[in-house]
Amino acid sequence: MNQKALEEKLQAAFAPFFMKLENESHLHAGHAGVKEKGGSHYSLVLVADSFLGKNRVERQRMVYELLAEEMQNKDRAGLHALKMKIYSVDEWQKKG
Repeated sequence: MNQKALEEKLQAAFAPFFMKLENESHLHAGHAGVKEKGGSHYSLVLVADSFLGKNRVERQRMVYELLAEEMQNKDRAGLHALKMKIYSVDEWQKKG
């Protein structure tokens, strides 16, 4: 999965205050779901007003629904795993 395409999709959907997407596929070399090229395992920190008033599960569901096609295509260089930390802007600012 192309990291730039993922970032653009997340940016368009959530207009984040802060976003950090890291390709961690190299940490899973030799594991099932790891592709030779592109990314299959990512770590995401996402901060947006879209998450205000939503619990952890609702926030994750919002991201998974957005990336459903990428997750379904995991056998064809799609997204295999996504580790997420998701915050509202207020939570992020209080966190420091």
